[in-house]
This record gives sequence, C-alpha cells and structure tokens, in this order.
Amino acid sequence: MVGNDHSVKGGITSVITQLLSHDWDQNDIQMDFIPTYVETGAVKKIVFFANAYLKIRKYIITDHPDVVHIHMSYKGSFVRANLLFKLCRRYSIPVIVHLHGSEFSKWYNSSNKRQKEKVRLFLRQVSVLIVLGDKWNAEIEKIEPQTKTVVVSNSVDIPKASVHWNDKKFSFSF
Repeated sequence: MVGNDHSVKGGITSVITQLLSHDWDQNDIQMDFIPTYVETGAVKKIVFFANAYLKIRKYIITDHPDVVHIHMSYKGSFVRANLLFKLCRRYSIPVIVHLHGSEFSKWYNSSNKRQKEKVRLFLRQVSVLIVLGDKWNAEIEKIEPQTKTVVVSNSVDIPKASVHWNDKKFSFSF
C-alpha cells in the first residue's frame, strides 16, 4: 500500500492509519506500506517521492507483491499515482486505486485535453478504482465509463467499549 506519510493530516492518512492498524496476519496477508507523499516544500516533496519510487521498484522486483493499493487524490497525487501505476504495470502487478479527492472532477474538468486523456487512460487501465460513495461512482462514470469501480463508504472506527443507557428517553445533539 502506498500513500501519505503519517505526518500528513487529512482523510487519506486516516484511512491508511486504520488499514495499517488491522491485523492482516490473521487473514494470512502480508501488508507493507511505503509512504510516497509528505507535506513540505516542493523540492523535498519531489525528493521524498523519488526515494519512495525507488523503494517501491526494489520491493516490486524482489518481493513481487500480488497487488499494490494506491491512495490518490488529484493534481500531483494523480501524477504520482500514474507513475506508480505504470511501474506496477511493467511488472504485471494489479493496482487498486483508492480515490479520495473531493475536487477530482473539478480538477479533471479544468485540465487540458492531453491531461484529460491521461486521466481517462489511467481510469480504464487500473484493476479497480475504489470510490467513496454513489455520487463519486457517477462522477467517475461520466469521466470514463469503462472504469471498474467499487463503492466503499468512508469507514468509521467502532470503539471496543460501549455505553448502556437506562430505559428513560433522552435526546442529544451534535
């Protein structure tokens, strides 16, 4: 799995943290994570990604994973995901892309013709695109109808402890 470094704030990092906290060994799955993005200056972002790319390439060559799960938003996140997708494709590794970008459609619509074609090609070729709800599924279908999507709603971490109330009615707001 690849995506934001734990230091980055936001939804992608929350989902990654939740996925990493799962006991994958109980399902006989080896889950490894390589961060590809950190919030910092432009040059350091490029260097961070370049180092991550090399680590991922080495990992692919030596371990040949069954699948790579890429967390993606839009703009630079798409560029990084597309480069990683092409790397995986070169080694015949299926790619699951988890789209988190709330501005993805807006960004796509404002892109030039060449960029739009790159996006459509990417969406057609990834093994599966995870979208966060039916609305996003419809948006992606408008951009590229051949995209293989799976709708997965944002997850909620359910606490282990629970509160038991008495029989009296009550109300609360939040």
